[in-house]
Amino acid sequence: MASQTHPVHRSLAQAADIGQSAISAALLERVVDGQAEALRQLDDLIDGIRSRAQAHRLDRGFRLSLPYFDDRTMSLREREFEVIPFGRIPFVPAFVALAGERELARVEKDRRLTEGTRQHLKQLLGCLRFAFGDPTLEPPA
Repeated sequence: MASQTHPVHRSLAQAADIGQSAISAALLERVVDGQAEALRQLDDLIDGIRSRAQAHRLDRGFRLSLPYFDDRTMSLREREFEVIPFGRIPFVPAFVALAGERELARVEKDRRLTEGTRQHLKQLLGCLRFAFGDPTLEPPA
């Protein structure tokens, strides 16, 4: 006689599948919302850099804290990197694009990041590079 699954067991398995789908949908929504917030914060950051540059407040160097959403910890985090070393170096917008390019190479090698977080960071760094005049880039999607 062939073994048949009891109807209660089938119902429990279906409920578990539905529960998993709801959890997956909620997690996906959290990731999408977190990445959108990181993009909004990046827009504010870009505006802030431009204002500070106009006021010549970046002529002595600066570090950048790039907001991003880490899908492993499910939280907004910041990735810090140097754009202009501290000293008496006048600000040039291309320095931001070059720093973004250097950081992109580090992101590619950072195995602590999930693939989703890595792709998200690559998108953010592309936006940053585009905003400060990297002529080799197309506008990020």
